Amino acid sequence: MSVSARTDSWNGPFLGVAALVAAFIAGSGATMPAVVASHFDAAGGANGTMPRAVYVALMLIIGVGLPVLIAFRTSAAVGRPGARINLPNREYWLGPERREATIARLRTGIRQFSAMLMVFLGYAHGLVVHANRQTPPRLPAVAMIAGLVGLGVATILWWRGFARGFRRSD
Repeated sequence: MSVSARTDSWNGPFLGVAALVAAFIAGSGATMPAVVASHFDAAGGANGTMPRAVYVALMLIIGVGLPVLIAFRTSAAVGRPGARINLPNREYWLGPERREATIARLRTGIRQFSAMLMVFLGYAHGLVVHANRQTPPRLPAVAMIAGLVGLGVATILWWRGFARGFRRSD
């Protein structure tokens, strides 16, 4: 199996995450009140609302559409001949004998990070759904902070693994 075939096979899990997050947003969004508390202050109190349909559409666009668009546009961009790719030891990693594997690794990393972002945005949406089940709506600030910290830690771990893949062994 060629490197590009392995990278293309990663599209399935990535699109699976996108489909799951989209289904979660659409399904749970349908259970929300007609007017959704959609913006919250630092203490978790609601200070902005919007119609449910607008909120759900916006969450689908931001939470799924944007990460998918970024992943596929960036993946396409790095594969173009003459793409400006900034890597340590660029000449080594983009040499003819390693270019295909390097592009595959970049594409996989892009999709992994985008999937992580979608999961976090789905989590944030879940907190908004939970907040709207209370009167008055209140976002659990500790859970939101925990989610942000979790995303930060996951990003650091992802970056360490991603960057480690571009170390030279010689």
